[in-house]
Amino acid sequence: MGTRRQSARLRQKTLERLHTALTERYRILLENDETPSVRDQRSLRCETADVLDMAASASDREIRCRVAMNHWQELVCIEDAFRRIKDGTYGICEACGGRIRVPRLRAMPYARFCLPCQQERERSADVEAAVASWETVRASCGDESRSQLESMGSAVRY
Repeated sequence: MGTRRQSARLRQKTLERLHTALTERYRILLENDETPSVRDQRSLRCETADVLDMAASASDREIRCRVAMNHWQELVCIEDAFRRIKDGTYGICEACGGRIRVPRLRAMPYARFCLPCQQERERSADVEAAVASWETVRASCGDESRSQLESMGSAVRY
């Protein structure tokens, strides 16, 4: 009986540590808001800037936008993890219903899937991207090239 209580306390302590890590990451993301400002957008219209300056500025804004989008997505994932903690479903894989191992949760406290399920999702996404890419190439080719590509595709599949 003592081992069960000790295990429950350990799980509670682990959950508290993970909650603290989530809270700290959430705070950091909010403090480092990378949303492009109005000032950044006005700099696009600056008539004295040369083409290279404008290109560099546009590139910098694009990078900041991507970082901001990644931060926003991570904030959403952290908020979802807080909801799962409250609901009692935190640490349970959304795909198979199994437990998400603690090392994975330490590495990514807002993980929704156990490692095998996440790997399967990524493999499926890679296959879907490859098929979509193949379809795009096929659709952009002329009839003669399309038949050559299709024969190449069937040779690769078999």
